Amino acid sequence: MSLLDNINLLASLSQEQKQQLSIFCQSRSLEKGEVLFYQGDEATAMYFLTEGALSIDATIDGVEKHL
Repeated sequence: MSLLDNINLLASLSQEQKQQLSIFCQSRSLEKGEVLFYQGDEATAMYFLTEGALSIDATIDGVEKHL
């Protein structure tokens, strides 16, 4: 069983599709306070949080907001 089998968002994918997607998956750990990506960065990956917590902040209409 792969990590992708436990993600409800991907439940409608076949095992073959999940296997193809898994080719592009990697595990990544972050230290407290480390930035995963910045608002406006080019999308190059899709992330699934498997443990811990993340803080999401964005600038909306010129105001910094904690989402």
